[in-house]
Amino acid sequence: MIAFPGASQRHVCEVQKEFSKYMVGRLDSFSATLASFAVSLSPTVAPSSATDFNGIFLRAEKVERTMCDVLLPVLEHLLITDLELTEGGVGSSSCPLGSAGDVGFLEGVAPEAIKDAQAFLSLLRRAVADLSTLLPVAREINYDPFGYDNARRSVLFGPRGQVVGEVAKSLYVTCMEMREKLMSFVPSEREGERKTQFGQILEAARSFLGSSVPLHSSVFCLDLLRACVLNRFPKSKQIWVERRFGVCGRIKIDVMHIPCAEQEGKEEKAAALYCQPNAGLYELATGMNLLSGKVEGECQCWSDFYLANGYDVYLFNYAGYGRSGPIRRGGNGPLSCLRRIFGLFFTNFKPSPSSLKADALAVANYITKFADASSLLLHGESIGGLAAAHTARVLCDKERRQRSSSSSISFLVCDRTFCNLPAVGQRLVGAWAGPALQIFTPLWKTNVVADYLATTCNKIVACDASDAMIVDPSSLKAGVALSGEVGAWGRGVGKTSGVGLVWDAPVNMRVADWGGTGLKDHKSCYSSTRKPKPPQWPKDRHVLTEEAFYFAFCVRRIGKWATLHSKNMNNEDSSDEEEGIEITPIKQPTQSNSEENPFLCSPRNSFESTSVHLQVQGLAAMWSTLARTDSLTSSTLGVASKLGFDAIVAWLCASLVFGGQQLVRSAEERCGSSQNGTEDQHFSILSSDFEPIVVEDKGIAEFGALKPLSIPSVIQNLKKVCSELEIESRNDLILQIEEEIEYVVAMLTYVVDRISSERISSDARDIIHDRKEILNSVGTFLNLKCGHNSFYSENEQEMLKQILLNSQKRETIDYLNEMT
Repeated sequence: MIAFPGASQRHVCEVQKEFSKYMVGRLDSFSATLASFAVSLSPTVAPSSATDFNGIFLRAEKVERTMCDVLLPVLEHLLITDLELTEGGVGSSSCPLGSAGDVGFLEGVAPEAIKDAQAFLSLLRRAVADLSTLLPVAREINYDPFGYDNARRSVLFGPRGQVVGEVAKSLYVTCMEMREKLMSFVPSEREGERKTQFGQILEAARSFLGSSVPLHSSVFCLDLLRACVLNRFPKSKQIWVERRFGVCGRIKIDVMHIPCAEQEGKEEKAAALYCQPNAGLYELATGMNLLSGKVEGECQCWSDFYLANGYDVYLFNYAGYGRSGPIRRGGNGPLSCLRRIFGLFFTNFKPSPSSLKADALAVANYITKFADASSLLLHGESIGGLAAAHTARVLCDKERRQRSSSSSISFLVCDRTFCNLPAVGQRLVGAWAGPALQIFTPLWKTNVVADYLATTCNKIVACDASDAMIVDPSSLKAGVALSGEVGAWGRGVGKTSGVGLVWDAPVNMRVADWGGTGLKDHKSCYSSTRKPKPPQWPKDRHVLTEEAFYFAFCVRRIGKWATLHSKNMNNEDSSDEEEGIEITPIKQPTQSNSEENPFLCSPRNSFESTSVHLQVQGLAAMWSTLARTDSLTSSTLGVASKLGFDAIVAWLCASLVFGGQQLVRSAEERCGSSQNGTEDQHFSILSSDFEPIVVEDKGIAEFGALKPLSIPSVIQNLKKVCSELEIESRNDLILQIEEEIEYVVAMLTYVVDRISSERISSDARDIIHDRKEILNSVGTFLNLKCGHNSFYSENEQEMLKQILLNSQKRETIDYLNEMT
């Protein structure tokens, strides 16, 4: 339950509680709006201005549309069996949910809550009936060509005035009763306090034994939320998909299908299967907006995005989440309880990485076999990337064995996911968490990198370097880059097992780093002081492990050296030498700090103190420049430096593997190249294409007043520092780290030469525009700035849309070539 919180009953209860609060707030606002509308049509109340009446009328129309299109059909479908159809309303016969599959019938709601909901439904029907009478009258008043005052007098004080006044009064009374009834739906914060301690223990025991599930105290539960989603999207449907579990067990998976209106009537349809993140339920995947799907607007969730781009959408809950899980056999008797107790510890189903993979594969097989979808897009967010990548690999391998000419998997989108779970645990909890997870869960297979690289379909790896949940060195982007450049643990290019785990630097570099000395100055009987040579392009196609770690050592050495002396100059505690990019400003040698430091106030040393101050200031400025180096794909070099040696290695590898794609996008935008990436004689990579893109506000929060710098500008500044060491007024502090600076310059120069070369840029254009299909390709990289849980920005949505369009164009061209 710690690894999969979405499978806990507490999580479901919290979701239902928040949904209840949301619905009570919305309905209370609706009731207040309708009460104001009723008052505005009362003849005994002073008339409002034409502008105020127009606003009240428009709000009332929107409330009426929401009630009639969403709330009333849903509540009638769930509660109609206990109500008389003669009360009025839509009725179950005309409810669109009648053919929407197994919506649910409030099995987990307390009987008292159902009675309250039935009473509220009666009030809601009365309010809708009154609205149907008043809205035409209000529309006549609001749009009368002779003016608002004249229309109001003729309607309210004419022959219809008495009837309109009575209906308005009825609506007002009904709205007040609705607001009072809504108070019974509010989840009480003191609900648990009213129970005795024995009652709480008894309820927990019953839940543990499985003989009863705690009932929800409000009708606003997952069943109603699910029904709202199905009703919001026309022709959507709930589906049960079964798969095997164990020897003879079966698991049913709760699936929702939302068809795209643009694809209606087409023989070949495109479908998108969305794999939820951890603790995700498909009932929440479309948000809680009651009018979502009923009105056109901006995309606020993945369902909106894929529907707007011509895909049928499939959502599902993993087994153990929501209603998905083993098909339960047996009753609630003593024998069944004992059987469940035994199964709870030994044989019962529990969510695991294998179950998530199996669930996604079962749903994907259902879509490709029984649904009329010719192509399938798999989108996995967070832990959903684990399930999506495995499913894509299995289906691609199956089609390759069958030698199928066309692939049913059109795209794999791994969205803000990880390379493996132990790597995530190490960065979030501690280095011990990775080995502990491997010891206690030896059967868990979470190597997303291997599945991702093995897929032969088009694929995207989307990552935010500032992700707070999946730290950048443990992301799928870092795993793919490390395996493609140096291999997991330096075992060779292409090795993926264990990639992303905390990777210790060589002993000699670690010892020198602890001692705060250079590699050549460190003397040890058990470690080498040999310095590796920097790589050169095009001679060296890959960076060696030793070279990458020595680059990391040099960066940390420069950072620690600058931090140490800047803190000593400011009389600060220098115990923490890893400061990153936020170097403390150097204090000027004024009278105030001269009193604190007797050395500065000595006349004999006044010139020397000023010289030392200038040297420290230059050293801090140099490190501030280096620390702000942007990799085009990750955070700055200073941020990676604070995370450790392996984080800098991941930073370097990501720049080499994915940096070329970012350069190509910038160059094409500058050159005005066509969107399909056709050859352009004016296309070339310039230094200006390396300039980083900083998102407003977020960049300020992360970097303060300092913005990230491009790699060529950093190289230029560092070379200038090295050249100044040869003149007479040299900086002795920088001179002591001259070799480290030269190596960093050489490595960054290699990065620039490699990713801007004609060969790499040509391959990057082919990948971006889907002109080349390569086995084990790294896929297209999408650099995000939206965080872990937020939806994509408009610019990021447009980038993803363009990638999908390029893929569709290529599929069309391939199909025409086959026909000819």
